[in-house]
Amino acid sequence: MMDNTRKRKIVRNFVIGYLLLQVLVIVLYLGFWAVHPGGFVVAENERMSPPPMFPDYQGVTIPYNIAPLNFRIDVPAEKCYAKIEGSEQGVFEYYGTNTICFKSKDWEQLTRANKGKAFFVTIATKIGDEWTKWAPFSVYISDQAIDSHLVYRLIEPGYEKWHIVGIYQRNLESFDEQPIIRNDMTGYNCMNCHSFCMGDPG
Repeated sequence: MMDNTRKRKIVRNFVIGYLLLQVLVIVLYLGFWAVHPGGFVVAENERMSPPPMFPDYQGVTIPYNIAPLNFRIDVPAEKCYAKIEGSEQGVFEYYGTNTICFKSKDWEQLTRANKGKAFFVTIATKIGDEWTKWAPFSVYISDQAIDSHLVYRLIEPGYEKWHIVGIYQRNLESFDEQPIIRNDMTGYNCMNCHSFCMGDPG
């Protein structure tokens, strides 16, 4: 049988371990909110307008099945934070340098759950130790879907002299792009790629 001294030692080690774990959780929790101005950190500055961004999606209407609309914040910043909140459901937080890139799973959940309504984006940027909170903007989600694919000619920018040219299809519900046909498949000859036969790229 275990003597009392050993029992006390085991209990003491357990209590110490538990307390250390609690301290670690608190430190991690506070560290998380330190980079999220939507939490305990209050922005020192507030702007009455949304930040300059590219592409500018402020107030636009989008089909619910469009690919994630990633964007860049065009203001000097060491860090940026974005809170995206749907009218019905879905709250997502992102942070980085100056680019906001949605996770496909988050985006699909957000747009499907808020068809016919809107979601709202609040941006904060940080320089030094100060956060600046920008006015939120909305994006409206149509309950109508867009056709899933777009077909187009892809050619080098200086098209007066070209080497590889092709007809490509792009999935508008994602970022997938695939060639339908390229001129290097047909001996580099002309494919009449500027005009599809009967308007049908297939």
